[in-house]
Amino acid sequence: MHRRLPAVFIMSCFLIASCSTAPEQPKEKTEKKNQAAEYTEAGNAYFNEGRYTQALRFFNLALNDNVSVDNEAGIVESYNSIGKVYLAAGYLEEAEEHFRKALAQAQLLQDPLLIARSSTNLAEVYLEREETEVAAALLEESRGALAGNQEEDRRAELAIIYHDIGSVFKIRGMLDEAHEYFKQALAINTELERYEEIASNYYMIASIHSKREEFLAARENIDLALSFDKRVENSVGIAKDLFARGMIEEKAGNDEQAFISYEKSFQVYQAMYLYRNAAQVLPRLISLAERLGREQDALRYRELEKKFHGS
Repeated sequence: MHRRLPAVFIMSCFLIASCSTAPEQPKEKTEKKNQAAEYTEAGNAYFNEGRYTQALRFFNLALNDNVSVDNEAGIVESYNSIGKVYLAAGYLEEAEEHFRKALAQAQLLQDPLLIARSSTNLAEVYLEREETEVAAALLEESRGALAGNQEEDRRAELAIIYHDIGSVFKIRGMLDEAHEYFKQALAINTELERYEEIASNYYMIASIHSKREEFLAARENIDLALSFDKRVENSVGIAKDLFARGMIEEKAGNDEQAFISYEKSFQVYQAMYLYRNAAQVLPRLISLAERLGREQDALRYRELEKKFHGS
């Protein structure tokens, strides 16, 4: 199930998209485009910190400026950016709506890179729903759009496509095929020094080893993911890596180490005010605290769980 957006969140986004707090000043087209690029940069910074409301605000401001000067490529990028915020926050209908707008605009422009990027983003919505047939078809469309192009930005996009194809195979239980695609993505991202994407690749490779109960390899790969996310200060990625580390240790029977990793993940989510994510860690912390005989910890986390559910 996917919750609807809180009314205050929807209203704030509507107001941002439809008006500006400052009087409009005459600007050259290039100035508007530059301002949109600055808003996008600010939005990306907030997005990487897990501050989704702030990221959405700046991406909407970028969209306004791009629309005002009919910067068609910029409009596509803005729709994609807004969609990625909704996707990360778990609002799949809103994410799909914006990715479809991006894809339609990109197809009108006949821009292969923008078509591939928009189609890949849309595929990720279907991956979240585990609708692999639709996701796979969209990813093939993305790969076809990039056929024969070897420029760096296109190769970076191809690495994302390989990663997502790997995710399709993983959902289908085809672990060998998934592993191969994750490794192909990792090879490209390593060459291009795209550290956040490298972290994502190692995260998924760790999950493959964990499913196979190859716990040593799983630990090695999740620790690599964590090291790269720390390198770029990707707080959301760090929290996810720590949670995955906890799951690996718990499956391996190392309850003490699992508890430590879950607790760190919980603390990172709290520090980012991502209480919905933090709340999802609590059942595992409570269960482990009880098994380890940590009654005070179990009581504390039960109280926090009540608080989160009541808010």
